[in-house]
Amino acid sequence: MSQPVECFPACPPSTPVQVPGPTGVNGINAFSTTTSPISLNMPAGTPVNITVVNGQWVALGEVLFISDQTNIGHFLVIAAPQFPYTTIQAAYYPQTTDTIGGVGVNIAAGAVVTPGAYNGADGYTFLSGPLTIPGLPSPTVVFSVYSNRGIGKGMVLLLTDGTNFAHFLVNAVTGTQTVNATLVYGYNDTPSGNTINAGALVGPSGEDGFSSFTFLTGNLKLPSSAGKLAIAADTTNNIPVFSSVMFAIGQPVFVSDGTNKGNFTVFAIPTSTSIQLTWLDSAGDSVAGDTIISGGISSSSVTNAAKVVPMGNPAPSAAAIWSDPSGGEASPPLGYVVTGVTASANMGQSGGYTISGGTLQNVGDSIEFEAWFKFLATGGTKTIVVNWAGNAIFTSAALGSANGTILKVSGRIVMTATGPNLQNCLVTSTLGGSYPTSSNAGASADPSLPQQIQILLTQTYLTDSLVLLYFMAKLLPG
Repeated sequence: MSQPVECFPACPPSTPVQVPGPTGVNGINAFSTTTSPISLNMPAGTPVNITVVNGQWVALGEVLFISDQTNIGHFLVIAAPQFPYTTIQAAYYPQTTDTIGGVGVNIAAGAVVTPGAYNGADGYTFLSGPLTIPGLPSPTVVFSVYSNRGIGKGMVLLLTDGTNFAHFLVNAVTGTQTVNATLVYGYNDTPSGNTINAGALVGPSGEDGFSSFTFLTGNLKLPSSAGKLAIAADTTNNIPVFSSVMFAIGQPVFVSDGTNKGNFTVFAIPTSTSIQLTWLDSAGDSVAGDTIISGGISSSSVTNAAKVVPMGNPAPSAAAIWSDPSGGEASPPLGYVVTGVTASANMGQSGGYTISGGTLQNVGDSIEFEAWFKFLATGGTKTIVVNWAGNAIFTSAALGSANGTILKVSGRIVMTATGPNLQNCLVTSTLGGSYPTSSNAGASADPSLPQQIQILLTQTYLTDSLVLLYFMAKLLPG
């Protein structure tokens, strides 16, 4: 083995020489350009072959952004490119910033293809295909959108293409583009049966407040007489409606399909989509046995459905403005027919009104009455008396009202197991305050005597000092 040579004197220092290696291969660009146009006339999720100059850099699952500087699209790679790397298999997944697709909409050849990413969850998206607005009885639909990432269960969505529009309540979202939703009728929404076109804006919306009216969702048959419950198509008394949230028990309502109609009061609210209605058989109502048709079942538009609307208490079936004939005015009719009873004027020294013919046969039968008097003179002592079967069952306190004062008396007589019984009798005045009974308001009359109610205004001076303005009475079977 050779031995190191020692220099004497010391050797000079050595200088290293660097020799370059061979030149490496150029890297691959992380972008390319298309060699043929790409049609955007397809729904989200559609597979498409994208031809490029070089797709060797593309990986399975990568999101591609492609733009020809005019039209834009996003695509998801569904298969890794194979040699010669000129074809990319991808699926069309448009984003809210992309060009809205349609017939004749293309990304031109020569467009730039680069790595991309999905947009963040926008507060809106677009409808992928046309949607026919549903109606009753099947208001729930499934439709596709570009992306459902910003949509959640319980949201209210507005879908609009600028011409047709409707509101929907989201039931569920599935996959990345599907929405299951139920139509909620917004104010002035486009009628059912119209089409909202593809590309329509889909965005969050507030649900309309509850309307003061609703629609029948099933037919309503008028019962055999006033005071009985309306009959549904299934022969029960639960009348189906779109919503019952706007009603209260005892509330007067009017129901009409444009041909048949009726006045009712709300008797019960069994569910959020049904009500029970007591028929009043008011002036202008259709006759017993007629059916109010729910157009919502067979119509393409909910606006054609029969409506249930709140209203004031209906007036009696004929004019009821009378005055004492001794005052020189025209004599009032002596026979005035109201529901179930016959009324006749009885204006004497004790001016009043008599109702006869109302028969309380069964426990629960009742007569409801209401009368309005107007004083034409000041002074004297006035008292309201209600007679039943010849017996005074209500006597008010003394009334000292002035000329022009209007007095109202109202109440109800109900047949009980022990006979007719006066309930809730009240006298009120336009001067304010009320005049309670000075006798037992719950007094029962002798059921063996003729069944007749008489409302009297007693007074100590001439009969032309009062006018009977209004009278209403109804016999309501139990």
